Amino acid sequence: MRRVIVAVLGAGLLVLVAGRPAAAHALLRRSEPANGALLQAAPAKVVLTFTEPPDPSLSLIHVLDESGEDVERGKAEPVPEESLQLQVALPPLPDGVYTVTWRTVSKTDGHVTGSSFAFGIGVTPAGAVVSPDTILPSTPSPSPLAAVGRWGLYVGLAFLLGGAVLGLWVFGGVLPASRWILGAAWVIGALGLVLITIAERSTIGVSYGTLLRSSAGDQLIRQGIGLAVAAIAVVVAAIRPGKTGLILLGLTAAGAMLLHAQAGHAGSQAPVWFNVGVQWLHLLAVGVWVGGLAWLLLGMRSSGPSERAGVGRFSFIAGIALAVVAVTGIVRAIDEVGGIGAWRRLFETSFGIALLIKVPLFAGLVALGARNRYVNVPAVSRRGERFRSLRRTVGGEVALAVGIFGVTGVLTQLPPAAQVAAAPSPVPAQVVATGSDFATSARVRLTIMPGIVGPNHFEARIVMSQDIVDGCLGTS
Repeated sequence: MRRVIVAVLGAGLLVLVAGRPAAAHALLRRSEPANGALLQAAPAKVVLTFTEPPDPSLSLIHVLDESGEDVERGKAEPVPEESLQLQVALPPLPDGVYTVTWRTVSKTDGHVTGSSFAFGIGVTPAGAVVSPDTILPSTPSPSPLAAVGRWGLYVGLAFLLGGAVLGLWVFGGVLPASRWILGAAWVIGALGLVLITIAERSTIGVSYGTLLRSSAGDQLIRQGIGLAVAAIAVVVAAIRPGKTGLILLGLTAAGAMLLHAQAGHAGSQAPVWFNVGVQWLHLLAVGVWVGGLAWLLLGMRSSGPSERAGVGRFSFIAGIALAVVAVTGIVRAIDEVGGIGAWRRLFETSFGIALLIKVPLFAGLVALGARNRYVNVPAVSRRGERFRSLRRTVGGEVALAVGIFGVTGVLTQLPPAAQVAAAPSPVPAQVVATGSDFATSARVRLTIMPGIVGPNHFEARIVMSQDIVDGCLGTS
């Protein structure tokens, strides 16, 4: 038990470290007008096209003039028969530079993205031109709270499914450890979903009622229903142990995993049925393998005949699960990166870097599994030897696995590299701020180039009325 506690604490620390702010990517595929466009006539509307279907009820589009005032008419609305587009109407606009700010929430996975761009009417745009008090939106970095929540949800569901599989196919319909541990696993998963919901509301900045009435809220509600059904199975399996309770537990845990797979990246990529199916199979295999390892660690108290036989049977099941995890993981990784030929994106995007962190952890898990499969398990099964070595190695596998869950909690909050590539690269621009005194007798225009983190060039232009100039000359 101490190994499990240490592993959980270590995974929690890993989640917090990995969940620090990371480079974010705006998932705007194109816009009308385009970024930096010079128009001769005022457009009637602004149309934005995204890489995933946006939720209109949680999305915002504002068009600002040079003073930072909103000039759009009404709220952002979906474009008929175009699920990827939002639009906002405009009144007749005079010549000038206008800044479009937007924030959207994906209908598929609830991810929040935001950014801004500028276009000019009769005037060449030099970048975002807003008042000093205007705050431009940006895509939020991965939330540590959401990462911890996803970690808890993964751990809880894996523990439930692993317990069902281990009890049914390894230990003849009986759990190898206390049945009430199932309740603790369910609580961890439920708390994880609660933390995900809190983080989502905080990131979007709306009330819980508004969130739960949206598409993102619908995904959370469905996952909550899945966990509620799983709670019934947990109670049945704890009060009336046996194969019926374990079968019910396994089915409900698998159903909750399917609902989670539908709410992730896989649900936004065509063909949806295939990608969601592969992701679900991946989650099931992870649950059988990692969840089963945790139960095996809790239940291995001696090297008696029943434990020795159980170890051999689980080794066979774990080998199959490991192969499924590897194959489905590679399929999903290739799809989310954008194909085998897009391997450079592993080093150029936050998603790719997080994936590279996950790979060596998984390789270490495979190495420990291979040691068990070919060294410890044969010795335990045939001669009752190396039992303590088996327990230590299984403990190491569990520790690495929960650490991988932590990295996955961050990874699932990042836009897939293929979607980042579909979005246009940001155009180097200037940030221009304007201001004046109350009587507008003195006007200041501050230009910051290139307007990004790092060294910048600042240029201030001051225009004063003739009265002020004459007053200054007279004083001198």
